[in-house]
Amino acid sequence: DNGNETVTDNFNHQVWMKCSVGVTGSLCDLGAPIKFDINQAKSYCDALSFAGFDDWKLPNDKELMSIIHYEKISPTIDDMIFPNTPAALFWTASLYAPNVNYYWTINFSSADITATYGLMSNPTSYGNYVRCVRDIPQDISCQPRDTILSTFETNSLCNGVCGLAV
Repeated sequence: DNGNETVTDNFNHQVWMKCSVGVTGSLCDLGAPIKFDINQAKSYCDALSFAGFDDWKLPNDKELMSIIHYEKISPTIDDMIFPNTPAALFWTASLYAPNVNYYWTINFSSADITATYGLMSNPTSYGNYVRCVRDIPQDISCQPRDTILSTFETNSLCNGVCGLAV
């Protein structure tokens, strides 16, 4: 936790919004998550100026899947790191190749990935949630060890060794 409603993932060299879009506070307990269609989701993240940065984006499917916590049950995310995340579908920027009107979504209720129609006529009711991410420069000296560690377990391993801040 960076103390500014962001969380740094040193393993994947990214900074995540701690809260779903529409929610604020250190415990993500102020406001309500907002649903978007895919165009609104991409536009929102692309235009976002937050925590002193303006290079936010809608994550692709692999990026969003990297914050799934498979040992958690609905929501399938570490709620100490990402509190009050809805157990629901979140947009990714990854196009579903067989149909240009569909995008991959990640379901934080079940950790499933699903192709979802992107252009809803009523996104407030039928849209999906959003969590924006930004890339940070990589320190190539911080490479995974022989042991497979979760993204956030690796933060403590890389801190100090690679000079990356947790």
